[in-house]
Amino acid sequence: MSTPELYERVYLVVQQIPAGEVSSYGDVAAILGGGIDGRTVGYALGELGARADTVPWQRVVSRDG
Repeated sequence: MSTPELYERVYLVVQQIPAGEVSSYGDVAAILGGGIDGRTVGYALGELGARADTVPWQRVVSRDG
């Protein structure tokens, strides 16, 4: 899977986090499976650019909150 495809999968999962709720980078990675880790989720969210308005990146936090 190419990086753009993987990042799109990350964005789809993050967009499903309800308003008022949070999830950890590791939780998002576990949903994606396939050897993805929390660091990869962080890299993907760091590359949002103009899409930051449509992907609720602020709902993803470290495992320590």
